Amino acid sequence: MQDSDVKHFEHEELRDLSYQVLIKAGVDEKEAEIISDSLIKANLRGVDSHGIMRLPGYIERAREGLINLKGSVELNSRESTVFIMDGKNKFGQIVTYEAINKAINVADDNGIGIVGVKNSNHLGMGAYFSMMALEHDMIGFIISNSPPTISAWGGAEALMGTNPLSVAIPAGEQLPVVVDMATSMVARGKIRWSANNNKSIPEGWALNKNGEPTTDPEEALDGVLLPFGGPKGYSIALIISILTGVLSGSGIGDNVKSMYDLSGPSNVSHFIGAFNIASFRPVEQFKTDMDRLIINIKNSKKAAGVEEIFLPGEIEFNNEKKRLAEGIPLSGAEISKLKKTTDKYDIKFF
Repeated sequence: MQDSDVKHFEHEELRDLSYQVLIKAGVDEKEAEIISDSLIKANLRGVDSHGIMRLPGYIERAREGLINLKGSVELNSRESTVFIMDGKNKFGQIVTYEAINKAINVADDNGIGIVGVKNSNHLGMGAYFSMMALEHDMIGFIISNSPPTISAWGGAEALMGTNPLSVAIPAGEQLPVVVDMATSMVARGKIRWSANNNKSIPEGWALNKNGEPTTDPEEALDGVLLPFGGPKGYSIALIISILTGVLSGSGIGDNVKSMYDLSGPSNVSHFIGAFNIASFRPVEQFKTDMDRLIINIKNSKKAAGVEEIFLPGEIEFNNEKKRLAEGIPLSGAEISKLKKTTDKYDIKFF
């Protein structure tokens, strides 16, 4: 099968496939549902770097005993609105699911809920969890540290992770505003996707191990990613490192491992919040003002050659609508990699 071969799959088919693999790997049924749903939601929104292509890596860590498949997270209260959660090295999706639900419940009573998380793993697409707050007329906030891949501004040594950030804000008649981004020029998963699919990357995304610009994704993976916005992205990545690893008393720098590093637990940390809009002002007034703001942006004067101005998350909502109808595309390389995993458990795929 050539890398250029692409096949479209129904989202239910891929969700069921992921669920079956996770169950065969020993994952609890409810947890397998959450992980599978989060992976396929990423594919539907076009965030393929955090979709089902991550499943083989998760399964490998589970098979090596590097993800805890048993027990529950541990929650400790610091204040009425502040909690520290020990993820007990469970799947990052499960830890984050528990944390955002706790934050939402606390915010329902107190206006705001904050959960600092330690001893977690790669959480997947952050927007999956920040958007959970939307159903409660709340603003969801998710940040996470990750293994060192970004240099300090002006440096060529990996010191901080891509440190993703996601914020979901409800609106009225308009689509919610959903920010979901890495603090690097691009998520490391997209570079890994480029490497898996024999694609070059744009110059300006990364440096090779010698500190030189590269368009080779393999060289980028051996080198460092560049922060977006130069010193501004570097500063935000640093703040996220502090609010996650340092504030929770967990791993920082080299103590945080890649999900592909099988030498030990990932030791990832998150900082998760929910903000109850009703505690600040009437929800309907807020949503009316959000709609007005969004419409003003959409109708604003466009730059030369631009046909439409998009709000954060809007393209992803459009992707989801299209892929629900047409299916999720997987490349030949992705299909082959998934098949190697499904074959281990005698699960039929392709």
